[in-house]
Amino acid sequence: MKGGTVAESTKDVIAGHPFFAGVDQALLSQIVDVASNVKFDAGTYIFKEGDQANAFYLICDNRVALEIVAPGHKPIIVDTLEAGDTLGWSWLLSPFHWKFSAHAKTGVRAIALDAKSLRARCDENRNLGYEVLNRLTLIIERRGHTVPVAGYLRRPSIGLRMPNYGEDVQRHAFALESPRIEAGRSKTMRAAHIHPATAPAKRRV
Repeated sequence: MKGGTVAESTKDVIAGHPFFAGVDQALLSQIVDVASNVKFDAGTYIFKEGDQANAFYLICDNRVALEIVAPGHKPIIVDTLEAGDTLGWSWLLSPFHWKFSAHAKTGVRAIALDAKSLRARCDENRNLGYEVLNRLTLIIERRGHTVPVAGYLRRPSIGLRMPNYGEDVQRHAFALESPRIEAGRSKTMRAAHIHPATAPAKRRV
């Protein structure tokens, strides 16, 4: 009975999170199956750049800081996420390593979706895959002016392998690597007084 209560609570939290707003109930049940409740104390790193990207997070309360590191400089906070935001894109693209670090600025509660299981379910159910990828690419587009995402979504000519969730969604994702995004990355570096010559090399996906 207790387990059923926890599952029901998790389902309610996921259904109420903006990322999954309006998602079909049948798809929602598949998402709940790979979800768990997690907590992070203030100052704790949720993950660090280079770590295995093994979860996709739905932030339920408080704030998370995203950081990048340039040689010879302290970590630079490039964005701050709050309740209702999502955390992490690297779990979607091979080799599934985080391209930035994230730490809890205050105590954070979140729903963690197991990345391997979620990818498998998206591959098996194209409707679920479409919902997840379409919503995620819209978020990446909105954050593109502050977070350096150009290293995540590379042009097809250099061999990016994405799940086959639909050509329209994939074209939308590829379109995100634009001069506007690169300009946003340069602006972030200038604000932190980083010369392009000392900036991190373009990361491999």
